[in-house]
Amino acid sequence: MDRRRTTPRGPTPPARRRGCAPLLLALLATAPFAGCAGSGGGERRSNEALSKEWRLYQKDDPGWPDARERWLDGPPAERQLLLDNLLIELMADDSAGRGSGTSFRSARARRELTWFGSEAVAALVQGMTDLGARDKVDVVVLDRLASALVELRTVDALAKLAQPDAGGKPAVKRRLSAVKALAQLDEDAATEALVARLKEDPEWQVRGAAAEALRKRPTAPGVRRALHDALADGDGFVRAQGVRALADARSLEVADVPLDELFHFLTRDPAPVVRIAAAESLSLYAFEPSVAAALAAALRDPEADLVVAAARALQTTGTREVRLALVDALERVHAASSRDAVANGVWNELIRVLSTNVGARPAGNTPEAWRALVESRADGT
Repeated sequence: MDRRRTTPRGPTPPARRRGCAPLLLALLATAPFAGCAGSGGGERRSNEALSKEWRLYQKDDPGWPDARERWLDGPPAERQLLLDNLLIELMADDSAGRGSGTSFRSARARRELTWFGSEAVAALVQGMTDLGARDKVDVVVLDRLASALVELRTVDALAKLAQPDAGGKPAVKRRLSAVKALAQLDEDAATEALVARLKEDPEWQVRGAAAEALRKRPTAPGVRRALHDALADGDGFVRAQGVRALADARSLEVADVPLDELFHFLTRDPAPVVRIAAAESLSLYAFEPSVAAALAAALRDPEADLVVAAARALQTTGTREVRLALVDALERVHAASSRDAVANGVWNELIRVLSTNVGARPAGNTPEAWRALVESRADGT
């Protein structure tokens, strides 16, 4: 029988004795058992008996489910002990999972925590709050805590963790972890929380993460309006998400795409990240002459990454005008007074795009040789 629940089972866990380690210190412990004995609820079994059962968990022994039931049905001190140790397992660092937040060890502990319901929620929220308040924050640990809250489907708790602290401290990393977790929950309340962060949050990182998440659910109520409003955001990264949303989930019919808005951001936005987003969004519509012309003009932009993005968008547009625009861009890179690693990267990418677009390479890898090849193809020779 599945006994997992979203409300505490049995008596509320007792407060810890004076002098017991708080959650944050327990999470950093290396001993097998980090919990403190609580008061009430009967006698706790001996450490030897508990250690023997804990080894069943560590070995993934078939006897563990029965042992788990004994822990859950035991006195509050034992339940707290198991909860603490599962939290330690959740954040255990191993070479295979470091940075991903999805190591086997952490994932297994995350599933086990669902047996504690709201008891686990309270501990996870406190852990994220305490860790997020530190000057140096381990983002991997925060993400693992947030992933456990996703497993427990606690939208309300994550929505609160995503909000600014009442004291004015930004706690940006904690809030970013909460926003990323909300993005994994396909629920109306999660969408509403993300819309609120995009509209109201004082930190651009949080607004940007919320916008990025909302782009994946464009048909949800209020999302399209919020993303359109993001086009006027003061931060370039946030505007870039709004720009990408202009073309997201659209059909390939040019009439369905707000080209004028995309052209505006491609040519006039002061932030390179926004112009790049516009170029990449227009790549699906490069067959349209006006789009091809706008992308060809973007090849003259001083931002190297935008030149690359525009070139890639034109990769399969095999008109003479587009090919010559690509050669012109190659010539500008070749004529530059200094060639650094960035310029060399642009040069190599332009050569690759031209090779794909033209379907051949000239004998000499120079702008003049490429121009001659394009002209000869245009003449049909």
